[in-house]
Amino acid sequence: SALAPFRTVGRQLDLALRHRGEASRRRADREELLRGMAFTDPERIAAARPAQLSGGQRQRVCIAMALASNAPVIVADEPTTALDVVSQSTVVATLGAATGGDRGPALLFVTHDLAVAAALCDRVVVADRGTIIETGTVTDILAAPRHPVTARLVSRARSADAALHSAPVAS
Repeated sequence: SALAPFRTVGRQLDLALRHRGEASRRRADREELLRGMAFTDPERIAAARPAQLSGGQRQRVCIAMALASNAPVIVADEPTTALDVVSQSTVVATLGAATGGDRGPALLFVTHDLAVAAALCDRVVVADRGTIIETGTVTDILAAPRHPVTARLVSRARSADAALHSAPVAS
């Protein structure tokens, strides 16, 4: 819903990039952003309207728009909810590659899925009903959760991971 349904993706990215100077520079930046979001055909994606894209593609376009803003922090609130496993994996990989360290903005990742958070984050803050109940490094939280709510999140993450690794491989 963050994308305007009647505007092409390219036009929306151009609006996010408007502070980057002339139109030819914006087109180059737009293509670079879309390639950075794992689109192999940025021209087709730029010409598309949001309804012509899958949920995972729209998520990656929104990430590209966030990166276009050059903001020092990106807040990703449940960005993988309702995505299929392949799209979820692509979105997580894209966010991981585009944020953190010296190469990009910081990421504040809001999720109920601790397994996804563990793939992206260095630190975890667990909240329950608006109150912070536990904080720590991902490693410490996964190894020894102190609060029952955190323990349930860790258990769900481990169950999901076990189910993923025990699923039969299609040939």
